[in-house]
Order: sequence, then C-alpha cells, then structure tokens
Amino acid sequence: MFGLNGDDKTIIRKLIDKFDLEFVALTRGAEGSLLISKNDISE
Repeated sequence: MFGLNGDDKTIIRKLIDKFDLEFVALTRGAEGSLLISKNDISE
C-alpha cells in the first residue's frame, strides 16, 4: 500500500511523515495494538 516497504513501525513512521499525521493506530487483533506518534511508540 502506498508503495511503502518495511515492518509495521517503519511503514507507519513513513505514513506519519508523508501525510503530516499526529499519530497512527494499528489494531492487530489478539496481538494487541500499536500507537505511534511523531515522537513516541506504545504497544
């Protein structure tokens, strides 16, 4: 998607930069979630 490669954290960081986002939340079902902002990561 969007021609981005890498692991989840790398792709999300690229999306944050590309679209000037404050944060991105990724839900991973039974594996929990991932919340990444420009300066922090929460798993």
